[in-house]
Amino acid sequence: MYKLLFLSIAALLGCNAFTQSYSNNWVFGDSAGLNFSTAIPMSFASNILSYEACASISDFSGNLLFYTNGEKVWDKNNNVMPNGDSLNIGGFNPGYPSSTTQGVTILPMPGAENIFYIFQLQSKSDPPNYGLEYSKVDMTMNDGFGDVVEKNIDVFTGYLNEKMQAVKHANGRDWWLTTMQLSTNDTTLCLATFLITADTIEGPFIQCFTELPDVGSTNVGATGQMKFSYQGNKLLFTRGIMFLVFDFDRCSGEFSNLMEIMHNDKGLYGCEFSKDARIVYFTEYANIEGGNRIIQYCISCGVPVEETKQIIYEGMELDHAIGQLQLGLDGKIYAPTYKYNYADHEQTYFNTRLSVINNPNTTGLSCNFDTLSIILNYGRCTYTLPNMPNYNLGPLAGSECDTLQIAVNNILPKAAFLIYPNPASDNIYFKFSDNNLSPININNITINDATGRIVKIISKLEDNSIYVGDLQAGLYIVHISTTNNKSFLSKLIIEK
Repeated sequence: MYKLLFLSIAALLGCNAFTQSYSNNWVFGDSAGLNFSTAIPMSFASNILSYEACASISDFSGNLLFYTNGEKVWDKNNNVMPNGDSLNIGGFNPGYPSSTTQGVTILPMPGAENIFYIFQLQSKSDPPNYGLEYSKVDMTMNDGFGDVVEKNIDVFTGYLNEKMQAVKHANGRDWWLTTMQLSTNDTTLCLATFLITADTIEGPFIQCFTELPDVGSTNVGATGQMKFSYQGNKLLFTRGIMFLVFDFDRCSGEFSNLMEIMHNDKGLYGCEFSKDARIVYFTEYANIEGGNRIIQYCISCGVPVEETKQIIYEGMELDHAIGQLQLGLDGKIYAPTYKYNYADHEQTYFNTRLSVINNPNTTGLSCNFDTLSIILNYGRCTYTLPNMPNYNLGPLAGSECDTLQIAVNNILPKAAFLIYPNPASDNIYFKFSDNNLSPININNITINDATGRIVKIISKLEDNSIYVGDLQAGLYIVHISTTNNKSFLSKLIIEK
């Protein structure tokens, strides 16, 4: 019965989440904008100048709120916000915007309707300004046009590279933010992940993968995109002439089941999943002769992934190339074509249009790549499209974390056991009120914090008590599972 209650409420939360349109407006490149309120996205003008790093966000109804290139923050009227300049993004040279591939992203602050984080990556070559910082925008300020109320706040001062992507925690509220840590050798990859909750930013949680193939490049994988799947359970990672696919646990924040695929051609730059996460798409690094190819692989077609490689587009335009890839609200994948000599600000037939993969869930040419079909009446393309997560991803129904999200909202059913004292600071004791529950038939006890992270596991209850003095102050959920497959929950508050 408890499970049904939790699943029903989670379904309601999930339905609400999918009405959001935070990614309805894209602002990118040089003065470009795209609105997805119509069947064919419509171009609009902006004031952005971005080389690679850019992000934009809209409100719940799909109206543009603000956008950034990691150096400046503009409001919906294309004015720089109060305190909205001099953000410390890395890879920035005076007169040119940041060349950090995924150097900036925008996340709604969990539990705060009008507060947004801007996370910006720092340059590893510019100490002491390196690592990860955030700035914070309050949309209730400045007559609703927003104000940067905090700026350049250090989150982590270790060396990070140019990849950054976010995904919703399984509770449907908090965020995981994943970056790439600078490795000591080229056969080791370390992912550095942060947990953003209503109260704090935790991490980094470092997970390293060793003995990767040496693809003959210093600090391989430092540049180029990485992407979470639409469902949030996979990560796609460009690594020079190969790519990696990880499984991702939205509850624990752990990566597993690494898949290594050799591309054995030009180094990979842009990447994206199809919406159903079966098929992956890539662009390649460019040079002055161009880099106009889009390559497709199927990662779940029942045959070796290398055998599914198909070139779905190869252009012949010299001095132009295809940049980053981004999945749209319509399930299509969009691609900009940029002029290799970016700094001359020339508008050409190619860099004032976006190309579209219309049916990315299908293999081969049936994916229907439509070349240069979205006309930008304003602005031009550079390497980039906005670095956006799937804002609409809801809670993972039926998971432990989903249950915890409901518990945090104070709608747990009456507990079958009593914890005392509660609040507690040292030891807690148990009194059982359900005939199915007693110390002799307890399988294990887990204590989870309000984000869903397991902080303590107890396999045997000694003297009806557990020591909790090593836990930080806050709200926790105590979950008891029994040998006859029953499950019981209760809240615990730790005070210091």
